[in-house]
Amino acid sequence: VSITKPEDLFDDPHLAENEGLLPITVTDGERAGKQSKLPALPLEMNGQRFGIHRPVPRKGQHTREIMAEAGYSKDEIESLIEQGAVGAE
Repeated sequence: VSITKPEDLFDDPHLAENEGLLPITVTDGERAGKQSKLPALPLEMNGQRFGIHRPVPRKGQHTREIMAEAGYSKDEIESLIEQGAVGAE
């Protein structure tokens, strides 16, 4: 039994036929602004597939919020960012 590699998903006839790949615009990195696709969740609700309702976040876009939710203080977060331990915008 072969295992599909992520790069092979774009050519998968089953995914293409069943709207299994959703179009996105890449938000950062060397491909920023270019079109790509993400695998859709294989679920339906009331006969509708789940789509993408917001753009894919940029690297570091939500670092501060996530770390604060995890219990880090503002000073701890900023210190870790300054040390380069985590990335943030």
